[in-house]
Amino acid sequence: MGLPDYAELDCLSNFTFLTGASHPEELVRTAAELGYRAIALADECSLAGIVRAWREARRHGLHLIAGSRFRPEGEAFELIVLAEDRDGYGALSRLITRARRRSPKGRYAFALEDLWTGGDPGDPGEPGKSDGHGDPGDLGDPSDLGDPGEFGAPAAPLPGHPARRRCRRASGWRRR
Repeated sequence: MGLPDYAELDCLSNFTFLTGASHPEELVRTAAELGYRAIALADECSLAGIVRAWREARRHGLHLIAGSRFRPEGEAFELIVLAEDRDGYGALSRLITRARRRSPKGRYAFALEDLWTGGDPGDPGEPGKSDGHGDPGDLGDPSDLGDPGEFGAPAAPLPGHPARRRCRRASGWRRR
């Protein structure tokens, strides 16, 4: 009997300075050797290692999930945000850009409200300010946490996000 399907959804690479130790390629290679079906790379307020991880994941036929982790201001926890599809990746990129642009170099400012407010990608992003388009900048109503789904749709990465609904219709995440 083989191992059950497994996906590691909480990996840090050496792009999270002073915390992560392994290169993204090493993390993916190890996951493939262990027989994982997928791995999520979630460095702190960054997507810096995603391209390297993606190249290695392609070599091994491993599903890579792009993510990032944040320490919300005034909160005692860390939040990991995972992108389900290309629209989710774009929304995550804008989230990181807003958090980085409103702080000095090497730091970021992130509040939980940032998940549900939009903001022009060129704007430093004020909490509560919406870009008026609602997609994909506005991540929806926080009370609509959605259904965790099955493998390939891990635990409502972007709650209520319009891309999540489109993904379900278009079968954006496929089993391998």
